[in-house]
Amino acid sequence: MIQHLDATVNGQAYTLDIQPDTYNGHSVYYLLNNNIGEMFHHAVPDNLMLMENGDSFTCSPRLTEMEGGYIVQQIWAAIQQHKRP
Repeated sequence: MIQHLDATVNGQAYTLDIQPDTYNGHSVYYLLNNNIGEMFHHAVPDNLMLMENGDSFTCSPRLTEMEGGYIVQQIWAAIQQHKRP
């Protein structure tokens, strides 16, 4: 089921479409916005997937820029906040 996630990234508010799922017992979140690369000035690739990895996360495809990593950390924090009751 697609969910809308309100996230603040670099001080700007975004509404992201995510689809939570489970893979090998880990929570996985697919970012479904078609223009996510453009939203974040191509620091983050389209078709991004974040997977829970203990207390942290991994992403696929791998990020090649530090700015992309910082952006994804903020998105991950919004996902974690959204999960809390």
